[in-house]
Formats: sequence, structure tokens, C-alpha cells
Amino acid sequence: MAARRAIATASVALLSGAAPACYDFTWSEPAEVDARAEANPDAAAIDAESRCAEGTRACRADGVTLERCADGGFTFVVQCGGGCADAGSAPASASCNAPVPCVTGGSYCGGDKLDGDPDVLYRCVASGAHTVIRRCGPGDCLVQPGRDDRCR
Repeated sequence: MAARRAIATASVALLSGAAPACYDFTWSEPAEVDARAEANPDAAAIDAESRCAEGTRACRADGVTLERCADGGFTFVVQCGGGCADAGSAPASASCNAPVPCVTGGSYCGGDKLDGDPDVLYRCVASGAHTVIRRCGPGDCLVQPGRDDRCR
């Protein structure tokens, strides 16, 4: 509220033609945020714990998605064709397991027998090696066990 009053006072001074006073517009938490923090002193500790260390890697709970920490949160890296392996106490070492061998010439969505983006259709050129066929729409790459995968 104090910040709103300071802005309103500065605006009135500018509109009335009076010389505005010098204001310090550095950020401070509003009183209602301070009140919430006093009501729950563990909130700051919980927030700090939920942030990840820059550059660390981890596997999602789905066991196939590898993520990397950037700007305090995890972002998608790749869907692992052979599953994701957390290194236990060394999360920076999380990586993809060796993928299940793909059939040369077959088409696969990322994460189905080869590492890649789950919304991209790939051609297997050798066991584990692949090239991009095309990008499917979000969620439109269809895994078809026993047949080539395809875009919807």
C-alpha cells in the first residue's frame, strides 16, 4: 500500500506541475506478504528447498525424462529410450541409460528405443543413432509397438 501511495503522490505532483520530490523506488515486500511470512515462517525455507542447483541433472518420476536445472527450476532435456538413471546422491550425474536397440530403417518417437524429443519422429540409421524425419504436434507422435511410430 505504501508503494501505491508513493506512486499516486508522484503522479499528482507531476500532473499538477509541481516539482516532484525524489523517490526511492527500490522494491520492498508489501505488508500482506510480510504478514503471510510471519504466519508461516517455514515458507522461505520451503521455497529455498524447492529450487535446484544450477546445472544439475535429474530424472522425472516417470523414469524416462531427463531434466536440467536452469534459473532455479528443472527444464526438459530429452526423453530417454532406455530409461533415465539418477546417480542417487549425485544428481548432476543423472543421465540416460543405453537405449534399447532400434531397428535400422524404422521410425520412432523420441523416447521409444532412442533418446529424443517425444514430439519428434526419428528414423533409426543404426542401433542408437537416428535422424529427424519430422516434428509432430505436441503429443501427436504415436508410439505403435510392433510397427513404425508415426505422427497423428
